[in-house]
Amino acid sequence: MEKEKLEEARMVDVHAHLDEIEDLSRSLQEAKAAGVMGVVAVEMDIESNKKILKIAEENNGYVYPALGHHPWEMNEKEVEENLSFIQNHIHECVVLGKIGLTSCL
Repeated sequence: MEKEKLEEARMVDVHAHLDEIEDLSRSLQEAKAAGVMGVVAVEMDIESNKKILKIAEENNGYVYPALGHHPWEMNEKEVEENLSFIQNHIHECVVLGKIGLTSCL
């Protein structure tokens, strides 16, 4: 891509695990400075789903949560709790993220 066109491009990171970043505030500032217009934060278990809703609230209009349920990241007793959490908070996310389709392959 030509440099001028790249500078005009609007970029959105559509798959980030923000709960795993140590200095999140700095990382988000750097992303904004680089021209990233927003971040879809994909999570995969009850703990990360709760964290990303808080991060999205703190960065409203820039971080968009994608709640998820990845079978590789959960034990049996967390399944119902996480699915219930997702159901109760589905209105707060933009998409469902990790849903475990790759585990079927």
